[in-house]
Amino acid sequence: TDPCDGGNGTCSAGECVPNPECAVDADCPDTGNECIDAVCNAGTCETSNNTDPCDGGAGTCNAGVCEPNAEVVYNQNFESLVFDASDALSGDGWLASGNLFRGNGDFVGNFGVFGAPNATSNPGVIFYSGIIQGQGGPAQGNQQLIVFNDYNCCGTSEGHKDTDGTDGFDKVEALVFREPFPLPAGIPADRVGQTVTFFFEGKKDPGEFGLGGNTTAQAFIKVLDQNAGFQPIPGGVATVDTTSLPDDWDGFSISLDITAAAAGKLLQVGFQTLAEQGEPSTNIYDNTIITFTPTP
Repeated sequence: TDPCDGGNGTCSAGECVPNPECAVDADCPDTGNECIDAVCNAGTCETSNNTDPCDGGAGTCNAGVCEPNAEVVYNQNFESLVFDASDALSGDGWLASGNLFRGNGDFVGNFGVFGAPNATSNPGVIFYSGIIQGQGGPAQGNQQLIVFNDYNCCGTSEGHKDTDGTDGFDKVEALVFREPFPLPAGIPADRVGQTVTFFFEGKKDPGEFGLGGNTTAQAFIKVLDQNAGFQPIPGGVATVDTTSLPDDWDGFSISLDITAAAAGKLLQVGFQTLAEQGEPSTNIYDNTIITFTPTP
């Protein structure tokens, strides 16, 4: 049972059996990668990926690579907003706007940009947004955001109006959104090379005003050029359809890369509905988060 092979083995039953490489993890050489650990497995040195914080806490290990942590620039679960305050949403930075289109899609006009109303605080407010209670599960809490169309717009024969007994014939687009980097500065140059991500949870409104008919809805991220009529820059739009939200809560996420062309432009993140003929259009949203990470 003497040592053999220059001390690299031990004699056993007449053969030189190689000695194990290790007895504990510390016997194995360092991998040189803070996301990959050296481990001793049955006497053999192997490696294993970890999920530790890395880069001084600025990142998290994933599949052997240190991925930068997302920077949260906005996070709202609507629990802290005053349920019946008229400025509950506008005071938190939410804005609203609307557009009118002919039935064939031709643009008619814009209604301007203003603080998003809280319909809950004023029963006469029948456009855009509000806070409701009692539609959340354990992860959503008591208060949620509702987004719906503008039923108070336009003339007798436009949009949803029915003052002469005839429904309107045009399409009304309602927008409820945030602008993380308002004009005139717009998107900072140091955001170029990053990816903005919009995460939210959503579900169908179970009541009579829940989205239906020909109404469509979506969540969006847009980079708009204020020097070109606020049209999106090339490649400056990302959307996820919310027309057919589930009956129970689900999570959704959309992302958009911030390119050099986006610097100084306007970033909008939010929700949209497109409706006609007074059709129901309400969706319920919660747990909205806007983050930035370096573009992979």
